[in-house]
Amino acid sequence: VEFGRLWKKLGSLEVVVFFVEVLIFGMAMGVIERGLLFIFVLKDLGGSTTLCGAIVGVTVLFELPIFHYSGVILDRIGHSNALLASFLSYVGRVWGYTLLTPETKHYILALEMVHGVTFA
Repeated sequence: VEFGRLWKKLGSLEVVVFFVEVLIFGMAMGVIERGLLFIFVLKDLGGSTTLCGAIVGVTVLFELPIFHYSGVILDRIGHSNALLASFLSYVGRVWGYTLLTPETKHYILALEMVHGVTFA
C-alpha cells in the first residue's frame, strides 16, 4: 500500500467535504435519535409512551425495505445521490417536527415513515 497516495486522496477536497458532511449529519442525527425526539413528544407535545413506541415501530417498519433493496437503490442512483436523498429527507423530517403541535402530534408517525430513507 502506498501511503503517500492514500494521504493525497484523503486530503482531496471531495473526500474532505464528504467527511465534513457525514460528521455534521451524524451530529444532527445523534441529537434527535438519542432521546430528544421522545422528550419533545412527551413534554412539549403531551404525547404518551405508547406514541413513542409507535414511533419506533414505524421507523423500523419503513427502514426494512430500504435496507433490503439498498443494493438496487445504490446501483440505480449512486452513492452521492443516495447521500443527498438521505440529507434532504432528514431536513424534511426535522422541519416537519417544528410544525407539530399538541393537536397534531400523531402526524409524527407520517414523518417517521421517511426515517427509512434518512437512516437506511
